[in-house]
Amino acid sequence: MNEQRIFGYATHTVPLVLALESIGGDVLELGVGYGSTPLLHNLCIPTNVSGPIRNVVSLEDNLEWYERFAGYQSSWHLVVFAKDIITETKRFIESRRFGVVLVDNDSTDLEVKGMFENRIEAVELLKDEAKIVVVHDTDDVRLSTDSRWLDLVDSFKFVSTWNSFPQTTVLSNVFDIFKDTLVTKLSLSGSECDLTAR
Repeated sequence: MNEQRIFGYATHTVPLVLALESIGGDVLELGVGYGSTPLLHNLCIPTNVSGPIRNVVSLEDNLEWYERFAGYQSSWHLVVFAKDIITETKRFIESRRFGVVLVDNDSTDLEVKGMFENRIEAVELLKDEAKIVVVHDTDDVRLSTDSRWLDLVDSFKFVSTWNSFPQTTVLSNVFDIFKDTLVTKLSLSGSECDLTAR
């Protein structure tokens, strides 16, 4: 897969960076990938001037993808192979609260639980446990027409959508990531991306 194609799908990077810049705390990544894992790793590198250490936990339930990104393991970045990403998410939120969570995971057991069923379950778990939840691929018809997903989105106080392809939705009950942002439209790779908030 060439680099341009990989990053063409990494439309969640702008909302993810804005979320990281907006609020502190540890970061949870559900589903590793070229557009998020290296970015989170590098943005959270501890330095003497950046203030408190911001740890990253990356959970992946696909062994092949886990092995691609296991090299990012460090003192501030835990990369975990999770046979069941929901069970591992529960385990981690029992011991800490996350500032930012990226939900971009696939379920390796797609016959039992579909990819978006898994994402809905993850967001339900994280609703009151994370300050900001960034969800990728929210324009997929399997998610965007699911009544459980739509009800879940409506249950959040702040909802912003990065209207690119694929689309990214930012959810929070404590912080409106784009409230005072001057940037509501950016041009990325020649295509415009609009931000809508309710």
